[in-house]
Amino acid sequence: MLLVGLVGARTSVATSQTSHTASTKEAEARRLTAQAPTVDGSLDEEVWKTAAWFSDFVQKEPVEGSDPQERTEVGFLYDADALYVGARMWRSQPERFANRIEVAGIYWHFVDVVWIFLFPVLYLL
Repeated sequence: MLLVGLVGARTSVATSQTSHTASTKEAEARRLTAQAPTVDGSLDEEVWKTAAWFSDFVQKEPVEGSDPQERTEVGFLYDADALYVGARMWRSQPERFANRIEVAGIYWHFVDVVWIFLFPVLYLL
């Protein structure tokens, strides 16, 4: 599980359906009515039950545009100070990602990665 605190309030999820076309999907970020979640990597606080969890993803690799091989959910909460992003990523074979390789003194772990891009276009208007 992953929890990241970021500045912002609205988000959309863009996914590439094929190499020639793209679709845009929106995920809802809900305003906090309670205390903000603790940024500690855990999503077991009650406040996360109020998030609208987004799971309508498509796969980028190995087959772009197909249904994901594993289940992923992302939830967004915000207050006046931050955008809180929680991600749940399931693995049917977690042992496959327990290995690491050393290259030039740097250890690389084979794990899932979540990329979050914020485009604050409204701030430019």
